[in-house]
Order: sequence, then structure tokens, then C-alpha cells
Amino acid sequence: MNIKTHVPPHTAEKMARRYKDSSNEIYSISEEELWGFRRLIDKQFSDISKRINIEFVDYEPYGENPTLDAMMEDFRCGLIQIHTTGNDSHLWGKFHNLQFRAIHDYLHLIHGHDFTHAEECKVYIKQFEFSIRDRYTERFPYLNWDTYNRILRSEIVYQSAYKE
Repeated sequence: MNIKTHVPPHTAEKMARRYKDSSNEIYSISEEELWGFRRLIDKQFSDISKRINIEFVDYEPYGENPTLDAMMEDFRCGLIQIHTTGNDSHLWGKFHNLQFRAIHDYLHLIHGHDFTHAEECKVYIKQFEFSIRDRYTERFPYLNWDTYNRILRSEIVYQSAYKE
């Protein structure tokens, strides 16, 4: 998979529009398929939370625009704090969206990628690679990994462009 990590402003704008306009298309996956993806998130979260303490807090622990440096001190002490504010996700629901955030932030930290759009593109790749590891593909052989890749692209790359 090859994705550019430098995105020209006009391309980022197209991604942002696509995220805004196509979110209903992403959410039109079947309940059965969505259930499978949520189980994958449960398993990934469980695996990660064995390695690091994850706390859910009702404030922005690293500021409104978090940076890798701001989170790294906690991470070095074995902690990631995930804010519960603005946790609206029609796709994942509140519970799984918090888990998804924790997985995503963990991958930012272990790979040393900040929260710029270019770095989000890199973490999107890492999150997909993390998801298709043998322990997950063997446990979830029925998942449509193509669909999951599209969801990740929308939820990470397009959403990042939309926020920028």
C-alpha cells in the first residue's frame, strides 16, 4: 500500500469534503459486518491494555491540540489518557469509539508519529498493518479487510483532513 504522507492543500480539501459527504456511505455496512469490526476493536484494545494502562478522562489531558511530546511523558510511565469529550461516532458507538481512540493513540506513540495530517496518514497505515496481523486475521477470518481499510481511511485520513 502506498499513500503519500505529504498532501497538497487542494487534495486535503477533497479528502475533507469526501469525509463530510460520504460518511453515510461508510455507515451503510451491515450490522453483522459492523459487529465483527467491533469485536476486532475489543480484541485489539484488550491486547494493548495488557501492555499499558489506559485511563478514560472527561477532559483533554494533553490540550485541545495534542502533540506526541505532550503524551510521551505519560506513555513512558505506562499510561495513555483518552478524553471522553466529543465521543460521537455513528459507526462505532461511544464504547467502541473510545477503544478505537486508545488503539489509535497507542500506535501514534509506539511509532513516534505526531498528530499532523501527514503523520495521521502514516498511522492509518500502521493501524491497518496492526489489524491484519496473523493473530487477528486467524481469529476473525470472516472480516472483509477491504471494507475495514476503507473505514480506517475515512476515520483517520479523511477525518484528519476535515479537522485541518
